[in-house]
Amino acid sequence: MSTMSSSGSHTNDSKRHDFSPKAGMAEIKSDLGQVRQDLGKLKDDTVATVSSAAHSAVESAKQGVDVAKDYADQAGDHLRDGYDSMCSFVKERPAASILIALGVGAIAARLISWRK
Repeated sequence: MSTMSSSGSHTNDSKRHDFSPKAGMAEIKSDLGQVRQDLGKLKDDTVATVSSAAHSAVESAKQGVDVAKDYADQAGDHLRDGYDSMCSFVKERPAASILIALGVGAIAARLISWRK
């Protein structure tokens, strides 16, 4: 309800605002305090998010390393199997091995000289 004060200005009995410098400063200080709290929460949330992302990246990298190691182990196994097969073939058929080596060498020499 609005009433007339003794000075002739209208005042609102239900909600009265104080526009004095002290009240303005108090409101500014209150707002700054809230801003500080909000910035602190934002900082904490940002740190938590970055930490979580970094943890996820590290876990993904570890999984990638494990997969690469598995592939390298499989490749090494295949190379050893191939080497063992070749050694067995050479022991079982030495003459054929020499002829195959000569044939591969001749083909390689021809390819190299053909390019020149």
